[in-house]
Amino acid sequence: MWVKGHPFAYLQHLFERLPNTDLDSPDALDALLPWSASLPEAIRKAR
Repeated sequence: MWVKGHPFAYLQHLFERLPNTDLDSPDALDALLPWSASLPEAIRKAR
């Protein structure tokens, strides 16, 4: 269940960032997780 934000906004953010993300870097992938502190507050999910 999404506490904050909207799944569509998260997916849009994800699909915009993935093409330029180093998929071999665990830190880069961690930054894209729904609860990552690096995500905009409006789409971050409470952990």
